[in-house]
Amino acid sequence: HYSQFGEDVVLGPLLRGISGFYVDVGANHPKRYSNTYLLYKRGWEGLNIDPNKDAIAAFKQVRPRDISVALAIGSDEGIATLYRYADPAFNTLSKEVAEKLKEKKWLSPLPTALVPVVPLSAALAAHLPPGVTIDFMNVDVEGLDLSVLESNDWSRFSPRVIAVEDHSFTPETPQKSAIFSFLKEKGYTLKAHVGPTLIAVRSV
Repeated sequence: HYSQFGEDVVLGPLLRGISGFYVDVGANHPKRYSNTYLLYKRGWEGLNIDPNKDAIAAFKQVRPRDISVALAIGSDEGIATLYRYADPAFNTLSKEVAEKLKEKKWLSPLPTALVPVVPLSAALAAHLPPGVTIDFMNVDVEGLDLSVLESNDWSRFSPRVIAVEDHSFTPETPQKSAIFSFLKEKGYTLKAHVGPTLIAVRSV
């Protein structure tokens, strides 16, 4: 597997038997910690979105079948500060997350960068190929995952399976998770909790 916690192994049975299309928001790296690279190796194609231009260049080289764009996803269109690190898996638009990361003395910060931000609905409208439906969506944006979900047009773009990072989720009290509640409201049923990742399937 390529996922950090084996998410792609858990996703396998949910996505078996089809060669589909994925969207990876906060894609970070074409292979390392990727929840979509195993699907790519199985013949899938997709849309990778990440504000790190170096990451997007790597995607274009390693995954030439994919569409890869350098964008950040957020509630409103504009420009935002990207807090960057020597390990780009920690890159974030969240000032609060960046403050907490100062506690990780081993993590080397890099100069911040200004990056373009658009709602997820706008990014999908602009970059999805005509007629394509989303079979799987992965969201991992270091602290602003709910904002990404809220910026989508769910009546237009409703993935069959979704994986989203949620460090606040606990199986004992799932309703305390805003992301769990949001997905449930949108018609999704939780199928797995792997590391910090919720994996849910559209019920209808």
